[in-house]
Amino acid sequence: MEYFEESNQLEAISIYKHDAQVWALDTSPKDPTLFMTSGVSQNGTKTLNLFSINENHPDTTETNFGFNLEPKELIPKAILGMRETQTFVDNIKFHPKNDHVLTADHKFLNLW
Repeated sequence: MEYFEESNQLEAISIYKHDAQVWALDTSPKDPTLFMTSGVSQNGTKTLNLFSINENHPDTTETNFGFNLEPKELIPKAILGMRETQTFVDNIKFHPKNDHVLTADHKFLNLW
């Protein structure tokens, strides 16, 4: 998303495909192309995934204020295991200085 101060609006600048329903998302403060999501896949499996955005994706169609809104592919970096008893992760937070991620649900707090 990009904020346009003169019009006080947010505009989508890119769209990425994500097969699972997203319940939480956080971006890395160290690497702007890295982010983590939690959710439920189409078969009902709880997911916790680390992705990278392909910044070199070719922009072939300008459709929205000069931005290509054709859905782009995400690069999977890691699939993190979840306990059978764990409910969905509803909070994700990257550590501001190192490579750790904190996730939480109503039962567990995990440091990855």
